[in-house]
Amino acid sequence: FILEFLPHGIIGLLLVAIMSAAMSTLSSAVNSLSAVTIADLKGFGLQLGNARQEIRLARLLALFWGGLILYFRSIRAIFLPRSSKRSTRWDRRSTARFSACS
Repeated sequence: FILEFLPHGIIGLLLVAIMSAAMSTLSSAVNSLSAVTIADLKGFGLQLGNARQEIRLARLLALFWGGLILYFRSIRAIFLPRSSKRSTRWDRRSTARFSACS
């Protein structure tokens, strides 16, 4: 529908909005992983001297978690490539619903 009926400028804006939402979600996930890791480390007795050290540790942990997510995603892409022949759960559900109506 989007590619066929909307003008090119609106298509671009929709794509940018979708990408922005995805990036925001990923950023929030990495930030929360970093914050929870710091809270857990403090629970185990980690003593940070001041707020500057805590911010530096939070940034390093965000980099670590982002790298770990990227690593596992890359491994998944290498060993489980997407195939157009493999049906997804949505494909099975929608074909079952439409075949039941006929």
